[in-house]
Amino acid sequence: MVEWNLDTVSISESSISVAQIGRVINTYPRPCVLINERELSVLRRGLTKDGWKRTLYLQPAGLRHKIYAGAGMLSTANQWLEREIDIPKAEDDTPCDMRHKQLAGAALALALVYNIEKEKTYSDKAADILREYAHAYPDFQPDAGESVGGMIRSSGDEAACAIALAQAYDLIYYSRSLSEKEKEHIETQLFARIAESFRDLGCEGASGAQHISAIGVIGMAVKDANMAAYALAHYSAWTHKNLFDGGLYPKSTHTTHFAVLSSFLHLAEAFFRGGIDIFSLRSKDTASLKAMFSAPLGLMYPSFRLPAKGCGDYDAFVPLDLYEVAYRRWGDSDFAWALRTGYKLATQDPIRFSRSGFYAMLFGRDLPGRSAAPILRSRYYPALGICSLRNEKDLMATVNCASGEADGHMDNLGFTLFTDNQVAVPDYGSPECVSEASEWFGGSLAHNTVVVDGKSQLLSGQNDPPTLCTGTFLQGVQVRSNDHYPGVSHTRRIVMLDGVCIVHDVLKSNDKHDYDWIMRCEGIPNLRSHHETCTVEQSSTPMLEWENAYKMGKSFRIDWELASSELALTMWHIDGEGEFAIGNCAAETASRRVKILRCRRHGNEAGFLAVLVPSHVCEDVLLKKDGNVITLTTRNSVDYLYVRGCGIGEESIMETDGEFAAVRMAGNAIKSAVLSHGSWLKWNGAPVLECPSETGCLEVSFEDRGPQIKYRGGTTGIVKVKTNARALRVNGYRAPTSNSDGYATLRVAEHMIETDQPPERN
Repeated sequence: MVEWNLDTVSISESSISVAQIGRVINTYPRPCVLINERELSVLRRGLTKDGWKRTLYLQPAGLRHKIYAGAGMLSTANQWLEREIDIPKAEDDTPCDMRHKQLAGAALALALVYNIEKEKTYSDKAADILREYAHAYPDFQPDAGESVGGMIRSSGDEAACAIALAQAYDLIYYSRSLSEKEKEHIETQLFARIAESFRDLGCEGASGAQHISAIGVIGMAVKDANMAAYALAHYSAWTHKNLFDGGLYPKSTHTTHFAVLSSFLHLAEAFFRGGIDIFSLRSKDTASLKAMFSAPLGLMYPSFRLPAKGCGDYDAFVPLDLYEVAYRRWGDSDFAWALRTGYKLATQDPIRFSRSGFYAMLFGRDLPGRSAAPILRSRYYPALGICSLRNEKDLMATVNCASGEADGHMDNLGFTLFTDNQVAVPDYGSPECVSEASEWFGGSLAHNTVVVDGKSQLLSGQNDPPTLCTGTFLQGVQVRSNDHYPGVSHTRRIVMLDGVCIVHDVLKSNDKHDYDWIMRCEGIPNLRSHHETCTVEQSSTPMLEWENAYKMGKSFRIDWELASSELALTMWHIDGEGEFAIGNCAAETASRRVKILRCRRHGNEAGFLAVLVPSHVCEDVLLKKDGNVITLTTRNSVDYLYVRGCGIGEESIMETDGEFAAVRMAGNAIKSAVLSHGSWLKWNGAPVLECPSETGCLEVSFEDRGPQIKYRGGTTGIVKVKTNARALRVNGYRAPTSNSDGYATLRVAEHMIETDQPPERN
């Protein structure tokens, strides 16, 4: 057996000896790695009754590409009873990688069906697969210098297969399908060798997390305290080192994060049934298994799609089946909400959102009739390099705030917009990092940013830290880049006001350049006004084709027809005339095309202001711009939005030293006011808000009985608000207040102030 050289394991602020771990894991009877006898008994009873679980269990097997599949489990097991067990050779390629996964999934399905049906023919076949692997594995030699497994080129994929084989072994251990000699052979020639190879490959990165999990699950399956102790120690160290942004693994959240989480879930479940609870283990504020479930809920779009970033897959969604275990272990209302809300989407996409997963079939229980939605706030994810803005009308925007070095794409300051249950303005990530189109998908033209002189950004450029406003009435972010294009500074502001999104860009240089504002949209563009045409240039890549080009005065409007609504875009060139063009380009694959818009301005400087109004959120909006103020008039109110730098030399009804501010009027009364990254706001020359210093976000709502004040990112001191009200609260805290001449003066103490970032939840 492998020598693991561990005496004690330090986890969090305590330690446990290997001998203690051995005593604990040997106390619990088999099966205990994937499921125990009590849980199997509940499952058997459930499958005897008509219902969705029984339907899943009995339905015909489809193309079983996943190791873990709930639907068609009995049919899959029956099919494998008649099949020969042929282990692919070490030199075989990708199709044989899939074959290994099929074999591992077959062994697990057979072992589970044996425990459900209690028919030994199923355990005998599962035992055949384990025997064949034990015979074949010594011929596989992993490459210790790379993340290359012994059976499969990807050691992460091999870890997934090894975990499933270990779970199957535990499930049939007492079936009498294996002799004691065969068990010893499987443990020494298969599982011990796999564990040793993963130990030699190391614990770095996502594959390292999968190595740790495989070692731990194998250790629990063969009752090896040293392996279990090794996995426990390295799990704690890995989460402490690699989890950021409230619990995300920041390399590629929608693919790698969930691969790691799925792997750790197998480890945690095996430990839990063996008497070791790592579900409640935290090695730092955000380094917990629960945080790995919570964090993606704040990052996902309302459709449960996750933002594509870098080489990430555009068609990636929160995997609901994993949240079956999260809800089971913690009973958290956020996870119940995710399951209830996500499964409702099955009416639109039954393949992706139906309740038919592996964990749902094994452990799924009735969901509560009502679950409060989690508070999902706008926030910045510094390790991931994304800022998300979201409001209560399911409008959501993201902006990339990190250098392309973080993900290999020249997508700095690229934005996306979600509205009407779809990502209307998307970033498509990459179909494959190694595809023939990878140069296009990695370049700046494939992202919703501003391109200079038709070239892609520099990978090494850096941004100033983003400034964020996280109010209820207004959400906004400002990001500034100074060197993604040599000698060019670029400031992008994105503001969401109620149901409207505003994108403001300012670019400056000592030299003249062509500045191209780029946006692609999942809709059909309809130009709302007449413009003189101009020459259409030819694209240098087959991934992009320009169809029509027009000369532009100060503004133009395009209505994009979406699936069930429209997205109206009004664009202003702030400091002069320019031109715009409409074409088509590759979407999430090179074959599917979407429409793309380019607005061009030539000169030393360029300013662009785009206002995007979704029709299903804001019908009959009248839009006007005067100087730095954009006016949006609806049936019930008029919103005035100040955006610094979006007008030239014109008088404004609003004045402020902030980056942006807003006032909502109903009749002659101010209903809401918000100030971001400033210290004062005036309306018609009279002060409305005053702060002791620059604040991240000061928001006042006058629509309730007493004004409600949100104060984030500022300092203690005196705040002045235009109101006669005497009972004022700041972030829910009663503030000492005095009144004079129509103004309330209140003192803000330290405990009243919130930060721009939401607190981490574990």
